[in-house]
Amino acid sequence: MRNLILTWTFLFILHLSKEDISVQKLSVPEKHFLILMCTDAAYVDWSHGLEGVIASRQGKQVFYLDQSKHQLLADGHLFIKDLQESDAGEYYCNHQLVADITVLKGHNFTVLEGTTVYLPCKTSDKTKQRWAFKRTPQSKKEFISTLYKNSTVKKEREDPALRFTHTVNHLVISDLQLQDSGLYLCNNRAMAFLTVTTGPRMVDTPEDAVSFFLRQSTDKESSL
Repeated sequence: MRNLILTWTFLFILHLSKEDISVQKLSVPEKHFLILMCTDAAYVDWSHGLEGVIASRQGKQVFYLDQSKHQLLADGHLFIKDLQESDAGEYYCNHQLVADITVLKGHNFTVLEGTTVYLPCKTSDKTKQRWAFKRTPQSKKEFISTLYKNSTVKKEREDPALRFTHTVNHLVISDLQLQDSGLYLCNNRAMAFLTVTTGPRMVDTPEDAVSFFLRQSTDKESSL
């Protein structure tokens, strides 16, 4: 677990500079984990919404409201385990708002333009994660990038703003754009149907959206 956290933190820092921490609007699937960054390692208070302090380090003294849920890393970052709907909301480090988290359920996600989303890869292939995208059922599959077991990443399409990055088991898309809407596949397996909107999140895409999308794709291919 320790090596997993260290690797995840290293990859996370690649797209979020420690010297320039702004409020992050993050959408993360239920039951996954997340690491939130803070600049102070020795003296740090983490709080969640109106719950008050959930984790604190004052020199060598460490306090947790629920240690089964939260863990303070050596650099002051907060590790949140097994995300649930109750974990959604605003997180503060030393009274500074650093993240606003939305916990996503199912496989069909509706998220706001400009936010960051984490898409999980759940496949049996432990050697690599090759991500692809289909805008519509009739669209040709576009390969995004491949993450190899040694943490090497191979980009397979242009990404000048570096909006598409990886953690150990997620594709992370930052600054979401309307054109990011569509089906995402990892190792040729459908992982999530993403709908990017410009207004408030109202309702999620219907739960059978991925199945419908794949059925339409299959029908199109079989007719060729």
